[in-house]
Amino acid sequence: MCRETERRRMKWQIDFDNFFEVFGTFIIDGYVDDIQPIINENGGVSYGPLSEYLVNRYYEQRTDDKKCVIIYDPSEAECKRFNICVPFEPSDNEAEYGRRYPDKLSNHFWQILHQSALEERMIFHNASGATLDMARIHYAVTEQSRMAEADLPDAFKNFWREFNNPQQTVKGYLFVIKMTSRLLRTGSNGMDANELLLFRELLALSQNIEKMPSSKLVILANKMTDLPMWLTDESTNPFIKKLSVGRPSEENKKAFFDSMIDEGVFGDTFNERYSAAIARRPDEDPNTEETVMEKKIKKKFLAYTNDFTMKMLKYYQNYLERGNTIDSPDKLGFSVSTFKAGTLQNPWEDENKVREILRVTDTVKRKIKGQDQALDTVQGILTRAALGLDRVDNPNAPRVVLFLVGPTGTGKTEVCKQLAEAIFGSEDRMVRFDMSEYGQEHADQKLFGAPPGYVGYEEGGKLTNAMKSEPFSLVLFDEIEKAHRSILDKFLQILGDGRLTDGKGETVSFTDAIIAITSNAGVNSSASQNSREANQENDDPNAVDMKAVIRMENDQVPPDEIYEQVKAYLRTNIKNYFCVTLNRPELYGRIEDSLVYYNYIGRDAVRLISDAKIEAISAVAQDDFKMRVECPEEVRAAVAAHCQSEHVRSMGARGIGKAVNTLYNGSLSRFLTDYILGANGHERSELEGKTIVCSLRTSELLSASDIEWREAV
Repeated sequence: MCRETERRRMKWQIDFDNFFEVFGTFIIDGYVDDIQPIINENGGVSYGPLSEYLVNRYYEQRTDDKKCVIIYDPSEAECKRFNICVPFEPSDNEAEYGRRYPDKLSNHFWQILHQSALEERMIFHNASGATLDMARIHYAVTEQSRMAEADLPDAFKNFWREFNNPQQTVKGYLFVIKMTSRLLRTGSNGMDANELLLFRELLALSQNIEKMPSSKLVILANKMTDLPMWLTDESTNPFIKKLSVGRPSEENKKAFFDSMIDEGVFGDTFNERYSAAIARRPDEDPNTEETVMEKKIKKKFLAYTNDFTMKMLKYYQNYLERGNTIDSPDKLGFSVSTFKAGTLQNPWEDENKVREILRVTDTVKRKIKGQDQALDTVQGILTRAALGLDRVDNPNAPRVVLFLVGPTGTGKTEVCKQLAEAIFGSEDRMVRFDMSEYGQEHADQKLFGAPPGYVGYEEGGKLTNAMKSEPFSLVLFDEIEKAHRSILDKFLQILGDGRLTDGKGETVSFTDAIIAITSNAGVNSSASQNSREANQENDDPNAVDMKAVIRMENDQVPPDEIYEQVKAYLRTNIKNYFCVTLNRPELYGRIEDSLVYYNYIGRDAVRLISDAKIEAISAVAQDDFKMRVECPEEVRAAVAAHCQSEHVRSMGARGIGKAVNTLYNGSLSRFLTDYILGANGHERSELEGKTIVCSLRTSELLSASDIEWREAV
C-alpha cells in the first residue's frame, strides 16, 4: 500500500487491522455513523459505512472457508432489517464479493422472523421496539453451537438449509450489531430483565466466539458508557477489544482535500490560482513534499473544517459540485461558513468592505469623543484582522478579539455598536450578553446549553444558537467581571480554538466573528482585593481616578501623559484581577494583546460631549414642533462647566448626558409645557416656523430653572 493511500486510513482502522487476528469480539464507539475510507485492491479509495469496511476486511481473509455476514440494524426498513451477505465464490466478480444483500432472501428471512414461532426469540424495548435475541440465533446457525437444532422453528431451519446448501457450507460468520446504544430503554444502569438477558448473552457470545477462529462479533455504540460496564471492562471481560472512531485525522483531511483538487471540485479558476500559489520558490528545499504556501493553505482548510466528520466533508464536496465553486484559495473560509450557515455576506473577503475596515474608526470618532488613543488601538487590531496578518499561527481563532477596559460611561459598549454597524451593516449584528445575568453557578447553561437530560436541553444555548444562525457578527460580553467564574473556562476555548461545543454536542465556530469583552474590573485598585474591601472607598494615594485626573489637568499635565498614567494603572489592576484575584493567568495571556484601555473623560472632551447632547435635543425638538431652537455660547459654556465637576465626569459620557438632560432638556420641556398649557392657551401648531432662544437667569448654572427660554424677536 503506497504512502498516499495509507495516510487516508483512520487510526481505528489501523488498530482494527492489527488486532483483527488476535481478538474475536470488538466493541467500537464514537463516530460509528460516519463514513469511512475503504482501500480498494487497486489502491484506490472510496468511502462507505463502517459496516461496509468491516465486511471488506472480513472477506480479505483468503481461505477456502465460506463466510457469511449478518448485520443487525434496528433503524433499517423491513426488508433490510437483516442483511444476509451471500458467501462469495472464487469465481465471483471481485468487486462484488462481500457487498451483495439480496432482497429476496432478506424478505424471506424477515417473514420468518415475524412468525409466532419466533416470538420467544424477541425482546421488546420501549426505546427501539422489538429486537431479536441475536446471541441465541447466532449459536443455532454456527457449527460450534451448543444449542440443539431442534430448538429452532422448522421454517427457520429450512431457510438456513436452503441458504447454506452442502456445496456452500459456511464455516465463519461476521456478526455486526449496529445502534447498540439505542437498545437500552433507560441506560446501562437501569436495564430491565429482557435487556439484561440480551447483554448477558452478548457477553457469553464474546467468550465463546474465541473458539471460532473464522468468526467475529462487532458491537457498535455511540458511547462506550451506553453499554454495561461488565460487558465493556477489559479487566473483567478480556475477550473483547475496545476501539474508538474519531473525527478524520489531519492526514486524512489533507488527502481528501488533494482528491478534491485532482477532481476539480473547487473549479478550474481555483485550481489555476492554487497551482500558481503553491509553486515551489527558488529558495525552498526541492526535497520537501509540500511547499510553504501549500502547507499554509492546507492548514487553513483544516482549521475551517475542524469540526467536520468525513460524511460532512462529502456533503461539502457535493455542495461544491452543485454550482457553488470558488475562484480562489483565499475564499475557502467563507465557502465553508456559507456551507454551514447558508447564504452569508462576508466582509473579510469583500475588497471594498476591507477598505472601509482599514479606516473604520474615522467614522466612530465622530460619535465617540475623547477616546482617540483607545480607538487608535482598536483600529490597529482591526487592520491586522482585515489584512489577515494575525491568522498565521491560529487561523481558527476568532477574527478579532477586543478586550475593552476602563471607567464606566466612556463608550466601550457604544464602540461595539458602531463597529457592528460599520463592518457587518447593522447594529442588529451585535449580539450582546449582559454578564450580570450570568452570575449564578449554573448560569453558563443559558449561554452554552443544558447537558442532556436537563430542562431546556433541546433548546440549546443563547450564544451557540446565535453563532449558528449568524457566524459573521460581533459578540459582546458586557462587564465580564460580573459573570460566574465557571463561564471563564469556556472563554479559553473560544479565544484559543475559535470554537465551542454546546450541550447537544454540536460544535459552533467563532472563526469569522468579532469577540468584544468589556470590563470595569481594573478601574480601582480595590478590584484586586476581596469583595468586602472592594465595597469600601478607595483611598489609595497612587490611584489614578477622576480626582487624580482633575488634579493633573489643573497642574497642566499634557493629555497624552495623563492617558499613559491611566493606561499603566489600568494595566496593573487588570493583570492583578485575572492573575491574583481570579487566579487565571492563562486567561490573561489570551487577552493581553487584545486589551484596549479607555481614558477618563478629559476636560476638552466634556465640552464636545455636552455640545453634542445639546444639538441632539435641539434637533428632536425642531423635528417634533417644526420650529428653530437656538442655544447661545454662554449657555453651552455654562452647561459644560457644570459637567466638569468630579461627580459628573466620574460617570463618563453617561453622566454628562444625564446632566445635560436635566438642565437643558428640563428647561426646554418646561418652556414648551408652559407655552401649550399657559393662560393664553396656545396650540402646539402655533410654534411652527418660530425661533426660540435660551439665556441664563443667573451667573452660575445650578438647575433647569436657571435657564430661561423666549421667542426670538
